[in-house]
Amino acid sequence: MMRASKLFAIQCFLLLLPEFALAQKETIESFEQKREETQPQEVQKRKGPIGIKDIAAKKEIKSEKKLEEAISTLKQLIAETPDDDPAKPEYLSRLADLYWDKGEALFNRAYGNEMFQRIKAAQDAGDEKAVAELEAEQRALLQQMQYWQEQCVKVYKGIVDNYPEYPSLDAVLYYLGYTLVQINKPDEAYPYFARIIRESPTSSFVPEALLNIAEYFYNSGRVEEALKVYSEVEKFPASSAYGLAIYKKGWCYINLHQFEDAMSQFLKVIEYAGSEAAKKSGYGVVLMRDAQRDLVMAYSQVGNPDNAIPVFKKISPEGYLELAVRLAEGYSSQGEFEKSTRVYKHLIAETKDRNDAYRIIEFQRGIFENAVKIRVLAKIVEEARRLTGVLEKFAPQAPQKYVAEEKRKIEGLLGLTAYDYYKEVSTTKDERSTQYTIVLFNEYLRLFSDAPEAYKMTYLYGKLLAQVGKYSEAAEVFNRVVEMSPDGELSKDAAHFTVVNYFKSMVAQETKVKAEEETNLEPTELSDVEKKLVEACERYLRLAGPRDEDIVEAKFAAGVAYYNHNHFDKAAKLFQEIVEQNPDHQNAPSAARLLLSSFHLSRNIKALNEAAERIAREPKLMVGAIPKIVESIREQADFNKCYEFEQSHQFKVAGDCFLSYVDRFPNTPLKDKALIAAGANYFKARLVEKSLEVNARLYTEMPKSPLAPKAFYNIGETYRRLAVYSEAARMFEEFVRRLPKHENAEEALRYATIFRSGLGEYAEAVKDMEQYLKLFPDSKHVPSVFLEIGVALEKQGKLPMALQQYQAFVKKYGKGASGDLFLKALLGIARVYKGMKRDKEADAAYAKVVEEYNNMTEEEKNSLTTIGLGAAAEARFMQGEKVLQAVREIKIAGGEAQVNAAIQKKLGLLKDAMEIFASVEAFGQPHWTIAAFSRKGFGFQEMALAIEGVPPPPQLTPEQKEIFKAKMAENAQPIWERAKEEFRRCVTVAQKLKWFNKYSEEAEEALMKLDPSFAAVPHIKPQIGRYTLLINKPRLLPLKEGEDAPRWDDGDLQAKIQSAVSAPDPSAQALYDMGALLEASEKFSEAKEYYTKAISKDPSLADAYGRVGRVFAATGSPDKAQEFLSKALEIDQMNSVANNYYAAQYIREGKFKDAIGSARKALVSDPDSMDAYLILASA
Repeated sequence: MMRASKLFAIQCFLLLLPEFALAQKETIESFEQKREETQPQEVQKRKGPIGIKDIAAKKEIKSEKKLEEAISTLKQLIAETPDDDPAKPEYLSRLADLYWDKGEALFNRAYGNEMFQRIKAAQDAGDEKAVAELEAEQRALLQQMQYWQEQCVKVYKGIVDNYPEYPSLDAVLYYLGYTLVQINKPDEAYPYFARIIRESPTSSFVPEALLNIAEYFYNSGRVEEALKVYSEVEKFPASSAYGLAIYKKGWCYINLHQFEDAMSQFLKVIEYAGSEAAKKSGYGVVLMRDAQRDLVMAYSQVGNPDNAIPVFKKISPEGYLELAVRLAEGYSSQGEFEKSTRVYKHLIAETKDRNDAYRIIEFQRGIFENAVKIRVLAKIVEEARRLTGVLEKFAPQAPQKYVAEEKRKIEGLLGLTAYDYYKEVSTTKDERSTQYTIVLFNEYLRLFSDAPEAYKMTYLYGKLLAQVGKYSEAAEVFNRVVEMSPDGELSKDAAHFTVVNYFKSMVAQETKVKAEEETNLEPTELSDVEKKLVEACERYLRLAGPRDEDIVEAKFAAGVAYYNHNHFDKAAKLFQEIVEQNPDHQNAPSAARLLLSSFHLSRNIKALNEAAERIAREPKLMVGAIPKIVESIREQADFNKCYEFEQSHQFKVAGDCFLSYVDRFPNTPLKDKALIAAGANYFKARLVEKSLEVNARLYTEMPKSPLAPKAFYNIGETYRRLAVYSEAARMFEEFVRRLPKHENAEEALRYATIFRSGLGEYAEAVKDMEQYLKLFPDSKHVPSVFLEIGVALEKQGKLPMALQQYQAFVKKYGKGASGDLFLKALLGIARVYKGMKRDKEADAAYAKVVEEYNNMTEEEKNSLTTIGLGAAAEARFMQGEKVLQAVREIKIAGGEAQVNAAIQKKLGLLKDAMEIFASVEAFGQPHWTIAAFSRKGFGFQEMALAIEGVPPPPQLTPEQKEIFKAKMAENAQPIWERAKEEFRRCVTVAQKLKWFNKYSEEAEEALMKLDPSFAAVPHIKPQIGRYTLLINKPRLLPLKEGEDAPRWDDGDLQAKIQSAVSAPDPSAQALYDMGALLEASEKFSEAKEYYTKAISKDPSLADAYGRVGRVFAATGSPDKAQEFLSKALEIDQMNSVANNYYAAQYIREGKFKDAIGSARKALVSDPDSMDAYLILASA
């Protein structure tokens, strides 16, 4: 029984599978249909041991024409030669050789390149008749070959039978036997080989005859007899048969299950295969290759997998890895998966530091394949992750052809494995197994998103995610399926499943109705995921028929997405369709509730009242809280009329309306809502002071109202939007002090921290950040706030405390927070050490930043933002600065030897510095790239100066010294050119990126000194003192009292203003707006005319004076401009036109604080003034 199992193992070994042949699959069904291709019994069997035929020498064959001539001549000679002539058997022997050559020539024609090309051309042309004719021609050639081979045998037999005394009969016997072996008649060949041994024991053909007899026994299954005869051949070490004989002895031992003897024998073969005798035999290379291979097979039966590599390394120092790979594959084919994996792991350890370390990919693939065969899903997933990680890591450094082949194999193997488990978990529904299978699909699609099977695999991935309740993710995946192939066979189902899963995710989250006190009801952009999901819902609604399932779900899901992002008009349309067309649906009441909320929050009061009445008439919708909502809407009709003004953009009128409502009904329960709405509308009407006043009134008069915190927050928010950051910070801090648990407290404190830091008020910023850490310990921003405390302390000059904070961050968070923050903290440590003059520690800390960056994976590096990349770039730059400083410190003085040594040392260090600065550029950070270019320039400059400053040897005459100095200057010139080149690169990059810093300024100054032509080029660098106002469209005013101002994007703006101006008694505001329209078209004189008419109509219209001033400024009359702008400020100290003009002047004069003050005043009267915001940014 034991012998049988061992034999089966050997058979398995001979059926080694090099890979899973999966990459050519066309469909998921092909995983099923072609699965058998991956099984051992279906692959082509590897050939067994080499034999006589494999080592037979192929002599060059004459052309058929020459062969026929030779045959004809020889036959004629034979016919004329008497039988008793001693030369006749020689002639016959030659004739037999020619017959054999004739057969070989016919074989070459049958399978030669010409026949191949003819058949291929016919196949490519689809000419089946021509193919059949050519195949018939091929068969005819083979039949002729057989005829000539039989003629050869016939002639040889004639010599043996008729010329027994022929001196070379032993040769004829051998070639007769040899020919019979070649035409597959070994039984007939055996007696002739035996006759040589018996009749000519001293013949030179004895070793070959013995070898053929041994082969006959071996191929007949008489292994023990074969072993004995092979041993006889060993007595002839100089014979060409020797190598094959000792090799086949090894196979005899294998067949006799004497594996240790087999190993010893193959070792003997390997030793022989490297000898000169083996080279002369003609098959030494083949012998070496096969002996090494078969040694591995024997080793697999008796050797220890953990010792394999050392053993094989001794046997084949150049090819030991391949032997180990074969061993691992052999173990796997025998079902010894654990042993196979152990060998692969040793291979990984062996190659990890080699130039071909990328081969770890194939070794890990083998480990994964073994895990798949063992069928422990957790282990499969673990090894799959390792495999994809290894592929990503090593693919960039591997040959393209190798990577392509490995990807093909891995794609097939991973795809089939994932598909197998998909089928299993689809039936069992086991959640843990499903989660594991999801990982397999994720890894497959992450690496092979463009594979032929990716479309269907993505679809199946979506079904798995839905199976475990990950509806939102499933919806996104199904949406991706549709994007991959909009007309694909699965795309309609995928579009449907997108809707279904998104709807399920909405149900799971249960969308809440937004409260009026929401901080921000302005429309926000949908996330990329939500955009895709909405598109999917809308696409499904287009594709689906009126009776298809989940129509309501699609509308509801898209409506909820719009509602969550304050797109109330779009949401209301979808909810209204559900309410009106599908009132019986289970989601109709929820749609009704969200419909009313959408109309209310968008202040579409008319639609709100109509919808409330419609819903009230439908009993199926009047469930839950809806009756109470409808009743409340009816009661608030007067209050809601104010919203109609807001809806029509009459914000001042709306604000006055809400305030009037409170004055008329001081005890109304809607007082807080009215005041908050009044404040919001006054802000939109640009009545900032009024907005602040109303919000303060709400908080003061109704401190317990749910809207009181929002009112307080709005005050801080108003100052923030006006860019009055000191006041905004104070209000936000006070908000947190009073309402530390409010939902906006975290945002308020973050704003306060940012503003304090930006204003340079670091002590207050630190207090705010410390309070943040206490109040919000679970916030995602905690690590960054913790780190910013260190930054603020460093800026305060409290370096020991900053160092302590940075070190505490590294200890507490490390890389866990993010790679960006980790590198920033390490850089902070280095920077603080440098500030404390602890240079050694600073150098080590800078090195630590660079080391940590270099140790990151590619994925970690790709996730870094400018924060982390900037930190790494700065640290690397500082390392270059250190080396450059060392260059500067080397003095060139002393004797000739000392001077040469100093120069060489400088050059060596300079080269190191240049390499470091060059590496800084790779981080892609403009500030440090520019700095690196600058420093490279100064490095070359330092070297050029040093060479020019080399003192001449004291023994030289004065004249010789001058020659020496001139020579040094000449030697320095190329280095000066390099310096100029780097300075120029620095300045060019700075100008291109519009990124200027002290390093670009230093480079610019140095370049102007070195290159006079550069100094003549005008500077492109923008200067703060050259700030000019934007050419913006003027602010428009309400055409009539009580109306809101028209907007520039109104489609009928020009017609509306023209109509107002054409009225019998146009208002001053209408005349002003006409002037604004003309000024925007640069018709300045006409604009001034209308502005002047507006002033005549209303001498208190400050904006008209301001615009006239701007027109005079634009047309080159600064004195007249000053006159009108001053008048504008006399009327309204907050006038935005005048304040922006003077703010720009203050910037030109370098009075930045005055510029900030004027810009803030401008924002009070016009919160949308882009000029004011840009002035603040510049100042």
